[in-house]
Amino acid sequence: MHVCMHVCIYIVHYFVVFIRYMPEKILGVLMIAGSCSFLSPYAYQTNLIVAETAGYTMGDFLRLGGPLLLIIMITTIMLTPYVWGDGPGTID
Repeated sequence: MHVCMHVCIYIVHYFVVFIRYMPEKILGVLMIAGSCSFLSPYAYQTNLIVAETAGYTMGDFLRLGGPLLLIIMITTIMLTPYVWGDGPGTID
């Protein structure tokens, strides 16, 4: 997961600078998305440990992680303009 995010950050940063867009907005949202590993017990080591110990199934992660992921997605969409500035964000 972390290696994938490192690769994504470099690719997205290169692309955002190439199209002359402010990288803070896109990279901030990408960092939030990279920390959302609620839907699968295999997404992160801690999820796997908890799943084995507590006897959680894949359905438990989907049932509880799905709404949590939607809440974080909506919150991120609503707060991004306030946290990283308003407007389209192009570099002059």
